[in-house]
Amino acid sequence: MRVAYVTTYDPENVLNWSGTGAFIYKCLKEQGFEVEPLGPLPPYGHIRRHWLRAKHLWYNRVWRRHLGGFSAERDHGVARLLANAVMEKLTARHYDLIFSPGTIPVAFVDSDLPIVTWADATFHSRVRSYPEYAHVTRDYYRDGESLERIALERASLCIYSSDWAAKSAIEDYGIERAKVKVVPFGANVDDNVSEDDVRTAISRRGSDKVRLLFVGVDFVRKGGPKVFEVLAGLLQIGVPAELHILGCTPDVPVSLRGHTHVRGFVSKRKPDGRQLIADAYMSSHWLILLPSAECYGVVFAEANRYGVPCVATQVGGIPTIIKDDRNGRLFPVNAPSMEIANYIANIFRDRDRYISLATASYGEYRARLNWRVAGERLADCIQTATLRLEGVAGL
Repeated sequence: MRVAYVTTYDPENVLNWSGTGAFIYKCLKEQGFEVEPLGPLPPYGHIRRHWLRAKHLWYNRVWRRHLGGFSAERDHGVARLLANAVMEKLTARHYDLIFSPGTIPVAFVDSDLPIVTWADATFHSRVRSYPEYAHVTRDYYRDGESLERIALERASLCIYSSDWAAKSAIEDYGIERAKVKVVPFGANVDDNVSEDDVRTAISRRGSDKVRLLFVGVDFVRKGGPKVFEVLAGLLQIGVPAELHILGCTPDVPVSLRGHTHVRGFVSKRKPDGRQLIADAYMSSHWLILLPSAECYGVVFAEANRYGVPCVATQVGGIPTIIKDDRNGRLFPVNAPSMEIANYIANIFRDRDRYISLATASYGEYRARLNWRVAGERLADCIQTATLRLEGVAGL
């Protein structure tokens, strides 16, 4: 089956969307699909009309305080221009399927080919969850909702990485359950670390000090300030602890500077960067992120890949990844930091219990949080949907 893989960005660049688009592209090929990328599509800067630029400046610089911000990404004119670029590329050769890890570039694609999307959220679920959408304009919200509805209704199969996102497609947009599926994303890791390597790393994590790891660019949204509180709580109850931060450079409270190590942004495009990230995981007892909003969180699957259990908040798509006492623990957003600190301390003090949880975390990665399993489930969904469409066409 020849697949047209539609992205606005370069699908082979791991810096786009934390590498998820690149790993989806790779997993499609590994399932035997003949995949041809149609991206990157013309960037917004080249296809925006002058009035869009003016509107963007007006809302964001003049009227943002009163009317909210504006972005052109959900504008119907932009979406149509993207669709035109896609349809022009589709004429170059024969395809059997259009596939996109997003809805915007395929919403207005006028084709008889089946369209499959695989996303981590709907527009509605994202706007409802993320604080930056609290002040968008009514125009942006209206256009975003209608564009999402058009794309989902036009698609033959709508796949989501979590139950949370799939539920939104069904309940918020009325999409029929038969064409909505859940396939979790895998870990965006490509290395030669073996199961023996992981088991050895787990056994080498010492009992003298608990090592916490935070990985993320948006320190505030991902709960960094509360992570500092958890670190302080561990120290307060007499548990030696340190926190390692990758991806950002936050201001560290003076009292915690001797217990915090900040690495900043680390590029996955460079071998030494990938090795640094792998080493950070392998030597850590816990990955801890406490987001106020999160569509999915591939980083949790990545932690499990190295046998690292996770502590996180029960928001968005995270519950599809983390199962209590199987590969970590979820807490309500408003859970006291001391409650989280006590949980970590109790597991850490019980060596056998920690090793069991870390080993089970790797087991969750092997069973359901890797791209091989995701690709197999994706292929099954596409095959089932294709057969269903052929049956409908034959009636």
